[in-house]
Amino acid sequence: MADREYKSFVVDDVLSEDDWEELNKILVRGWNYMHVSQAGDYNKFWSNQFIQDEEIVQKILPIFDKLVEENYGKGYAMYRIYANAQTAGQSSGIHRDSSLPDGKNEDGAIDPTIVFFPSVEWYASWGGFTTVFDEDGEVIDCVVPYPNRAFGFDGTFQHQALAPNSNCPKMRKVLTFKYTKESEAEGKKERTKKRLEKIHNQL
Repeated sequence: MADREYKSFVVDDVLSEDDWEELNKILVRGWNYMHVSQAGDYNKFWSNQFIQDEEIVQKILPIFDKLVEENYGKGYAMYRIYANAQTAGQSSGIHRDSSLPDGKNEDGAIDPTIVFFPSVEWYASWGGFTTVFDEDGEVIDCVVPYPNRAFGFDGTFQHQALAPNSNCPKMRKVLTFKYTKESEAEGKKERTKKRLEKIHNQL
């Protein structure tokens, strides 16, 4: 894959206090210890793949839609929302959220990802950073999961969710919003639906 531009953004204090509190109420349930970043990974972590239809998640979705439009332009649509959680030793594998030819669509559009960190308390000394890599495997971005923070990046780049370290007494929780071109969104939603049905049958 040729060298290409990488663009990301970080926004703090994303949600109102009320919405932030309401979101955290639903993030105490629904977890399953079965998720891996991609086929072939062995390191599992906690996941809630069925959180998208929760009322509070649908309520806050326009906030993240707006962040995508402000930073990447119009023409994108959300196709998947889910939550992951990790404790010490549960780092994800290095992976891409989307694989596109040369990292982008023919018209230059990418597949943006936004990760939202809902924890009410976090310190850099606890670890749990999100790192993004270039095609040579060098770190080009690294974000601390501070409370009520959103980190948006190009999901076609390799990245990794690092686990908190052994000094951290909390789960590292994240709510992920995946976007693609509007013309591709319905197809990806349908494929996601079939995948979730398969996951549901395994529970």
